[in-house]
Amino acid sequence: MSQIFIAFGGGSLIICEEMAVMAAAPHENVAGMLALIGLFSSVGGAIGQAISGAIYTNKFPAALDKALPGNATLNAELYGSLPTQLLYPIGSPVRTAVIEAYAHTQWYLTIAGTAFLVPCFVFIMLWKDFKVKELRQVKGRVA
Repeated sequence: MSQIFIAFGGGSLIICEEMAVMAAAPHENVAGMLALIGLFSSVGGAIGQAISGAIYTNKFPAALDKALPGNATLNAELYGSLPTQLLYPIGSPVRTAVIEAYAHTQWYLTIAGTAFLVPCFVFIMLWKDFKVKELRQVKGRVA
């Protein structure tokens, strides 16, 4: 369900931020402003993936060790390979431990994502409210 919320929220935010830039920028600067949005989105995405990778790297093996104590070799194999994880049938102790480890790790990822989302709401509230119907459009042929 969280992935569905992320998809709807992300899709809505992308459209809103592009529309806000197009409304705020003069016509000749729209392409540059959209490029800046793409740049900052890519940099922000890279930072987010680095943070989530660090959380996953630290939390998943520890949670797996807690769920399957005393199996360091098996835990290392499970941590390093999704196909190895999928070899175990649902309901087996190993697969249940992997699912618990993922759930534990996802909990920390959700907390981090929510914490980083709070400033976004503040920044969105700072956006200027453009009256799109009142904006003057470029007339004639644009080259």
